[in-house]
Amino acid sequence: MRYIISILLVFFSLQNIWSQETQSLFKRLNAANGLSNNWVRCIYMDETGYMWFGTADGLNKYDGHKFSVYRPETNSGKSIGNINVSGVLQKSRHELWIGTDLGLYTYNYLDDKLHPYPLMKSLAILCVTEDRDKKLWFGTNNGLHRFDPVAGTLTSYRHVPSDPSTIASSYINIVFEDSSGNIWIGSKAGLSLFIKNTQSFINYQPGDITLGNSTNDVSWISEDHNKRIWVAYAEEGLYVFSLNSRPNIEFNKVMDGKIMKLLVDSQNNLWIGKGSGQGLYKMPLSRFKPGEKPVFEHFQYDPNNIQSLSDNSIYSFCEDHFKDIWIGT
Repeated sequence: MRYIISILLVFFSLQNIWSQETQSLFKRLNAANGLSNNWVRCIYMDETGYMWFGTADGLNKYDGHKFSVYRPETNSGKSIGNINVSGVLQKSRHELWIGTDLGLYTYNYLDDKLHPYPLMKSLAILCVTEDRDKKLWFGTNNGLHRFDPVAGTLTSYRHVPSDPSTIASSYINIVFEDSSGNIWIGSKAGLSLFIKNTQSFINYQPGDITLGNSTNDVSWISEDHNKRIWVAYAEEGLYVFSLNSRPNIEFNKVMDGKIMKLLVDSQNNLWIGKGSGQGLYKMPLSRFKPGEKPVFEHFQYDPNNIQSLSDNSIYSFCEDHFKDIWIGT
């Protein structure tokens, strides 16, 4: 039996999963436990072991017993409500990067407060990633931005319709670095690969999705233990390709549906979070072969079972240092 903790803020709740081959139990936590909002947009575990939850109304820290809620303050000290937090990342021993729809903030452990950061003030920060060179990548509603914290320089990349070497869209959902150091970007118009030498992009899409189509919306990207890249599309399902197939990527479709988030855990299981009430899936990747029917375990809400999922729309994942899985909705 493997112990998996999951926080399932599905619509309005959080949960713990006990996973066995024959049984899965969910313990629910919700706003009544102190969470500021039940829509959890991102989950992060910091270096000290605290769990952080970005919600549709502020940043939450969980110490295993209680929640602490953080929101930006005005100059007069009043809290700013309804702030969407979509990205959390360790900045230093004493600070975190916090991406919000009101711009970039830092959290300081010493004074226990959020502070506005003088960078990209007018942009909604949708994701925050640090690459192996310690460069920071911010996906926003108006471009991809790479920040060198040592030099203090910011480089911005935006879609230019007349230039096919630019990124597919300026609305960036996810930035992901694979095990070979490649930077992949998922945007509202598809999958892009950053070419460092030329500061340009190669844009990819499965053969059954038209480039630029509104459904070519890449919501998440993950890599498994076999160097396969998994691409979640918000409308068109789940695809996979091998890193070894570059530059001629061959996409294999694995699943239909509205895929919102993915997680490859330490056991090489793929967790698949669907939107629009389509539920949670778990797939053992050791048994997956392209072209063969995949094997899934499907979790759904059961109104007659208090230990089932509390809702069927999944929006975030995190595996902590104890190999427990946290799931946010």
